[in-house]
Amino acid sequence: MDPNIVCKGTTPMGGLPFQRNIFYDDKSEKRFINSVKSMVRHSAEYKEWKKFLIQDRGLIKCLFTNEIIDECTIEFHHHPISLQNITEAVIDKYLSEEKPFSSFDIAIDIMLLHFNMKIGIIPMVVTLHEKFHNGYLKIPVDYVIGDYKWFMENYTLREEALEVVNKYLIVKGSTHIGWDYNGDNK
Repeated sequence: MDPNIVCKGTTPMGGLPFQRNIFYDDKSEKRFINSVKSMVRHSAEYKEWKKFLIQDRGLIKCLFTNEIIDECTIEFHHHPISLQNITEAVIDKYLSEEKPFSSFDIAIDIMLLHFNMKIGIIPMVVTLHEKFHNGYLKIPVDYVIGDYKWFMENYTLREEALEVVNKYLIVKGSTHIGWDYNGDNK
């Protein structure tokens, strides 16, 4: 199949290309990014990747509380680079190389980064994940699993994303979250 195909139309636009190499406004870019993130998170490949992390890599416990996946919900938090920022950086690379792309191309590249562990993640209980996103938890960069440094060397983060990531990178060592879990609290 030819990715350069265009649905012919009768509007002044002339047609609808399958791939793009430009966004006409911020709103269309935001919709595109959200669509890609949804594709990634809901894909069979993402579910298989998470299953691999649990079954093959043994990432079955929260790195903060040591609670295990059988006891509570453990989520994989993207850190220090969020999925939003990963998506933006992959898109920006296509744009800078003037390479046409579709949402599928971007989602595949993001999944390949995940499968090759070229992103950073942290397994954490859902409530601590919420706490982080609400601004009440700092995560030491030492806790990150995956080669986020490779990503930073091979992709360009947008200025505002880089500022946030740089703030995350200075958090080092142990962060006490207010309680410890030893698995004997039955």
